[in-house]
Amino acid sequence: RGLELLSETKRPGLRALRNVIGIKGNVGCSDVSFGIGPRLNAAGRIVHGELVVELLTTKDSTVADRLARQLNELNGERQEVENSVKQEAIKTVEKSGGPDWGLVVWNPEFHTGVIGIVAQRLFEHFYRPSAVMGMDTPGVFKGSVRGIKGFSVVETLGACGEHLIKFGGHEGAGGFSVKEENLEKFKEAFVAECKKRLETIETVPFVDADTDASLSEITVDLVHELSSLAPFGMGNPAPLVLLKNLRVVEVRDLKGAHLKALLSDGKRFISGVMWRQPSHPDLRPNNMVDVVCRPEINTFNGTVEIQANLQAVQGASAGK
Repeated sequence: RGLELLSETKRPGLRALRNVIGIKGNVGCSDVSFGIGPRLNAAGRIVHGELVVELLTTKDSTVADRLARQLNELNGERQEVENSVKQEAIKTVEKSGGPDWGLVVWNPEFHTGVIGIVAQRLFEHFYRPSAVMGMDTPGVFKGSVRGIKGFSVVETLGACGEHLIKFGGHEGAGGFSVKEENLEKFKEAFVAECKKRLETIETVPFVDADTDASLSEITVDLVHELSSLAPFGMGNPAPLVLLKNLRVVEVRDLKGAHLKALLSDGKRFISGVMWRQPSHPDLRPNNMVDVVCRPEINTFNGTVEIQANLQAVQGASAGK
């Protein structure tokens, strides 16, 4: 119902935000996740959340247009800051000899508005529980943690609580504050706790497919049928399909940050996109691969095609 209301809204602020993002027609889950949400969050991350309140409550379309453009610019700034902090965090891990059982990085220059996103990016890159910290006030660092599947972030923070000012969170994510003089003690305790917990957890990243299918079964009608199960989110994830024994026809990078591959079963072809991953060892021309994907409809320049949103790729001879 919320998506329906967003599609029909007369609120100047939401209409202006939709226009600046380029959302036409009905608002979908991905429009909220990757368009509306990040721009609303960017204000609080970079400057102050009051901008969002003003946008959502104004009745003046001129004011709404100005604020929507401002939020769009702030989101661009947030992306730049996030990327800078992420690259520095990855360098820090690699300079320390590579990933440990748990990753703990800090820098007084890290913008605390993006540490949660960067912790998520570190987790995605190394598949280890990741804590990222920036200076909140003089002598105090603010941190954010993301954990792998089956690992409780909040329990781990609790085990390290003697070194923290405060902490909170849940199974997959958490936040905390720590005095500067306790940073090394916290790191030591966090890594030790991660080691203890990860001994009984799968530490190689994996994805569970909901079903398998042949390439001939991935049709526009099927994609529309699967989309009828929306809205998708944490409590209702989009269905994942396993496609086996596909040949990699060609691979190219998108803006140095993503991968696009043309895959074939020998008779049919499908384009696959792997977001936020500039390379993959198994995505090489003429390799045979198994992939887990979300089948989607991609419309570009008036052309409609089925696209595989790649969630996992492995060599076809790798087994399960």
